[in-house]
Amino acid sequence: MYAVTASRGRGKSAALGLCISAAIFSGFSHILVSAPSPENLKALFEFVIKGLEALDYKQNLHYEVIKGTEELANCVIQIKIKSKFMQTISYVTVNSSFVNADLMIIDEAAAIPIPML
Repeated sequence: MYAVTASRGRGKSAALGLCISAAIFSGFSHILVSAPSPENLKALFEFVIKGLEALDYKQNLHYEVIKGTEELANCVIQIKIKSKFMQTISYVTVNSSFVNADLMIIDEAAAIPIPML
């Protein structure tokens, strides 16, 4: 387990997003991200996409962005990467099971009660 700490607005979510895109490029197949709400992951997913684009992935050709429904319609909840094998980056709730993940990222962990972590 690793923790990234810094003051607010210092780029922690951006750095995590770029690390996730590098993990996809390196072959990780199932990455889970969690936060108190999908709305907390806007910056993280924004930088996942920027990282994928910097690695020459093109939206709709190499990856698909899936957004939530209803009140989460503006929130990315999953990115599916089209490669030789299925690769996904998926939002999961904090109380979900993380058994099959290659990598688990928790953003905004300070807002999550410790027993839930």
